[in-house]
Amino acid sequence: MTDAVPPRRTTRAGSKRQASVDIEKDPSTSKRLALSNEFSNHVSQTKINRQLLTAQSQVTELQNTLNEREVVIQRLEADRRLLARKEEEEREARENEATEFAEERERYEAELSAMRQKLSTLSDAHADLQDEHSTLSNSSQRTIASLKSELTAQTSECALLYTQLEEAQNLAATRLESVSELEMVIEDLQAQKADTSDISTTSLVNSDKNGPNTQENWDVIRDELHRQASYLRQLEATNSRLTNELERLRVRADGAEVLREEKLDLERKVRGLEALRRKVGELEGELEVEREKAKSRVESTAPTSPNKETPISITKELSALRTSHALLLDEHGSLRAQLLTRDAAVSDLEAEKEQLEKEKLVLETKVREVEAKVSRREKEGRLLEREVGFMKALVASYKAEEASTSFSGDLSEAQPPPKAQV
Repeated sequence: MTDAVPPRRTTRAGSKRQASVDIEKDPSTSKRLALSNEFSNHVSQTKINRQLLTAQSQVTELQNTLNEREVVIQRLEADRRLLARKEEEEREARENEATEFAEERERYEAELSAMRQKLSTLSDAHADLQDEHSTLSNSSQRTIASLKSELTAQTSECALLYTQLEEAQNLAATRLESVSELEMVIEDLQAQKADTSDISTTSLVNSDKNGPNTQENWDVIRDELHRQASYLRQLEATNSRLTNELERLRVRADGAEVLREEKLDLERKVRGLEALRRKVGELEGELEVEREKAKSRVESTAPTSPNKETPISITKELSALRTSHALLLDEHGSLRAQLLTRDAAVSDLEAEKEQLEKEKLVLETKVREVEAKVSRREKEGRLLEREVGFMKALVASYKAEEASTSFSGDLSEAQPPPKAQV
């Protein structure tokens, strides 16, 4: 717009020259014309100047607006560049967050799969523990019932054996008295035998006088033999009864061995349960460590990404795992308490069993002592029977001698005296 001003000046100079030429041609008209031209030129010039001023003012305004627009454009360009840079940074941040989220999600999924596997193993172990607990409870109930029945039976048997032992002791005392009496009788018979061997002739002569005394002795011996036979029969019955009791005690001892084997089996199962408990404790520790790691990761990632939240599925899975873990801990505690009660019951039953075994050993020793006494009494009875048989044979020989002497005396009385002597 500044370049358009010089041509107007040239046109104005041309009009002045034209007006001067016209004035030179016609001075009167040319003067008016010159004045009018000058006035018109002046008007036009003022108008043009005014227009020029307005145009210049407009140009300055336009330049100002252009400068302002350029400033605005520069500011907008800077803002655009800043926004582009921010958008690029945000895009990179979103991409980084997306990659981190994908990595975190993969890690959480891996942890969830591992936790699911651990939960499955824990549930399997819990099922095995429940099975073991049910079997242990059933077996312990059976063993408790059997031990109670064994206890009652053995207490009754102990009472019966005590009574039988007292009866056997009383019977042995009475038999000892009878044996002492028999020994006295045998000593008397031996003394009589010595007397008869020393003075056999006098005994043959005085056989008629001592006949009632020997008959009384034989009656005493017969009664004593009957009593000894009944005593031997009673001893045999007692021996058979005690042997039956011993057999029953041996059967009970075999049952005690079976109970001992069951106890060892229960101890092995308890050791297996202890191993399972240690395994469950290790799994609980690993689960706590994983939980702490996950919590620390969540806490560390929470400030960098405040708008990013944990997925609902992961929180649900974690809550389900926490509840299942709490349930497993509760069941583990209940199982441990039940196992402790079972262990206490088993220890009590073992103590009762040991006490019964001690009582059984004492009774067996007493039974063996009674059997030894019975065997000694049987030997003494057999010796007495031999002595009695010997005495019977001796008495029979005495009777035969008496009969022979009496028969020879009768023959001598029946024969006539010789003639020479007559």
